[in-house]
Amino acid sequence: MLQVGTSYSPVRSRQSLFGYFLAAAIVANTIPYFIGSEISDLGQSSEAAKTWQYISVATLFSAYLLCVLSGKTSIKLDGTAYWAIGPLSFYLLVNAFFSEQSDTSAAYAILFLAVVISIATVKLRPEEWLVAFRQTSLLSAAVMLAFVLTKHSNGRYYGTVHPNFVGSWIFVQAVLIYLWPGWYRWIGMVALAIFTVVVDSRFCGLALIIFIAATEMLARIRSPRQILQFAIVGLAAILLAGPYLAAFLEGEGARSLSGGIAGRFDRWDLTFAHIAERPWLGYGFRTSRQAIIGGHSGITTIVAELGVIGALIFISLFAGRLRTLYTHVAHPESQASRKLAIMMLGALVAYISPLTFQPNYLNFGDPIGILILLCLFVRIPRHHQA
Repeated sequence: MLQVGTSYSPVRSRQSLFGYFLAAAIVANTIPYFIGSEISDLGQSSEAAKTWQYISVATLFSAYLLCVLSGKTSIKLDGTAYWAIGPLSFYLLVNAFFSEQSDTSAAYAILFLAVVISIATVKLRPEEWLVAFRQTSLLSAAVMLAFVLTKHSNGRYYGTVHPNFVGSWIFVQAVLIYLWPGWYRWIGMVALAIFTVVVDSRFCGLALIIFIAATEMLARIRSPRQILQFAIVGLAAILLAGPYLAAFLEGEGARSLSGGIAGRFDRWDLTFAHIAERPWLGYGFRTSRQAIIGGHSGITTIVAELGVIGALIFISLFAGRLRTLYTHVAHPESQASRKLAIMMLGALVAYISPLTFQPNYLNFGDPIGILILLCLFVRIPRHHQA
């Protein structure tokens, strides 16, 4: 970015614009949340989401074009990107051939490949990525503040058609706020935690707890032995909080475990029955929305759409990325690379909550989807690779 006392540089200017384009790509998927205020408005909001999804992707490609013009791209990829561009993308195309909706699956497979390439081939220093993510956090915070000031609470439906829509946005904002300095970060986290309670998005609350615990642990570990120590402390905390956690989860009403988590148990049973009919290749990438087979869970949606084979490839990609990011945390080449790796690793660990209770994965149509794709495929180069 331009700094006081520096001369104008087209490359620096484009790097600054990259951050704003990246911010716009994520925030674009929050605009449909302003449309409607209760579940009956879902159709209207969903139609708007389709349009803003394409705007989000187009803006992401614009950010990539800026990097191309600045000479900030490289064909050197890390293992996760190779795995996505190679085995996973090839499998998605094979999956599309056998899909019940081949055109839909093929179109999304090609779009997924293009998005992965546009993220994975960007060659920015960790410091530049941190600046871009901070720009994104500020724009997202401003838009979220506008949302809070212009909407009102209608029971659980705080200004949008479903509480978990806002919950998705809160989770993304929490991940980005991790990069804020000192007390600003904790003030922001507390504000988001309060907003989560107001909205009553339980998956988001769980994700925030996991993210904060993971990032705080990662910031303090220096050896694998310390991971074991933190794991023991965490297990002890869970056991101590067990009765309270069980009471919260069991509870009463449709959203409790005893009530089937808002009908998810019934949906999961139905999804498992669908999966049993096509277990290996699934029904096709991005077909669950049309066929209603996703079961309101990203995990069941992966298996239903991609089959067991695709799910194993996805798990391998995810596990490989966790290992790569942990290497950057344990053996960093700079404080910037370590902070960036902690943020992305914490986000991927906490992603288990939305992945369990929300139906999306490898998605471009919501802010979590774009954020997770960035966490999976942003390249943190070693000095000898820069």
